[in-house]
Amino acid sequence: MVVTYTWTVDAIKPVIATTAVSENKGCNPTIVAPVFTLTEACSPGTIVVVDGGVTGAGCEKSQTWTANYTDACTNAAVPVSVTYTWVEDVVIPVIAVANKGRPCRNM
Repeated sequence: MVVTYTWTVDAIKPVIATTAVSENKGCNPTIVAPVFTLTEACSPGTIVVVDGGVTGAGCEKSQTWTANYTDACTNAAVPVSVTYTWVEDVVIPVIAVANKGRPCRNM
């Protein structure tokens, strides 16, 4: 009797990439989560993205996403993180006008 075993040797780390860059998004931006892509030859799968949520005190805000992936052969990709910062301004401006007219007189 002949028994044959086959297997795949995978010693190459998967690679996570994104075109998004960490940056300051300015004042009151619409924040869209970055998109990450995976290059993996032997066991394609799904990237795990951890969203740190919006953090910050006052009007200074930030949000970080970190993408991770480990293939079926336990080769871990180098994690990729993208952080956006911005100012959240929700206070309505108030315009004040100084009264420089004549004082009122009682008649």
